[in-house]
Amino acid sequence: MNLVYVFGAEIVPEGTYQVQSVDLACHAAAAEQDFSVALTMPTGRWGDVSGPDRQPDGAVNFTDIGGVVDRFKQITDAPATVLADLYPALPDQKINFSDIGRCVEAFKELPYHPPVVPICAPANEESIAP
Repeated sequence: MNLVYVFGAEIVPEGTYQVQSVDLACHAAAAEQDFSVALTMPTGRWGDVSGPDRQPDGAVNFTDIGGVVDRFKQITDAPATVLADLYPALPDQKINFSDIGRCVEAFKELPYHPPVVPICAPANEESIAP
């Protein structure tokens, strides 16, 4: 079994998603029958990046904050960057004080604030009727 990390501004902690796969060669013209059966997958708790075995354990505590700090310090057995990268919402694969601060916010039980996703302007604004 392969582990897949999914991220993006639209993916939020403690959410549940239906995931399907499709052959990349079929993606552009894929019909419903080309997709796999949907698999229901939950996302982890906001700020939960580490536990006793350095994997998320469902609780946000000092172990998680320490885990992000350890990843910042590049400690060998620190949680994976993909787990500790809490800021920005679209991960940048860089661990810094913003990531540590977001973990502290989660520990303090402050709510997760999803980013404001800008609405894209049409490519050709002249084509919009008044």
